[in-house]
Amino acid sequence: MTLADCTPEYVAWLNDEDTTRYLGTHEATLASQRQWIADRLGNVRASLYVIEADDRMVGSLKLEWDGDRVVTLALMIGDPASRGRGIGTQAIRLGVAKALALWPEARQIAAGVHPANMASIQAFEKAGFGRADWRPEQGWMRFSI
Repeated sequence: MTLADCTPEYVAWLNDEDTTRYLGTHEATLASQRQWIADRLGNVRASLYVIEADDRMVGSLKLEWDGDRVVTLALMIGDPASRGRGIGTQAIRLGVAKALALWPEARQIAAGVHPANMASIQAFEKAGFGRADWRPEQGWMRFSI
C-alpha cells in the first residue's frame, strides 16, 4: 500500500458504518489517513497491503510485528460488492504467507475479531485460524495460527 492508494473512496470506506462497525476506528480524513499510512510505511515492524479483486482495490490488510515473535493481522473489505465472495479468506491466507516471509521467526500470527463479526470469524476459520483467547463478553476474541 502506498499513499497513492489512500483515495477519497478508501477514506469513505473508513467512515462507512457498515464497513467499520466492528473495527473500533474513528472518523478518518484524507489527511489523517495518509499520515497514518506514512507512519507505517516508515516502520520496519509494519507492512500494509492493498486487497484487489477484479483489477481494483477492494480493501486493505495490515501486518504488525510485536517484537515478541507475534504478528498481528488485520484486514478490511471496504467495497460492499466484494463482501461475501471469499476475498477476505484469500487475503488472510496471503497475509499469513507474507508475514512468515517477512518474519520467519514468528511463533504466532494473531487477529482480534469482534464477537458479532460473523463474516470475519468465518473468514479466519476458513483460513485455518483457531480461537486462541475467546472473550466475547469483553467484546473481542483472538484468533491465531
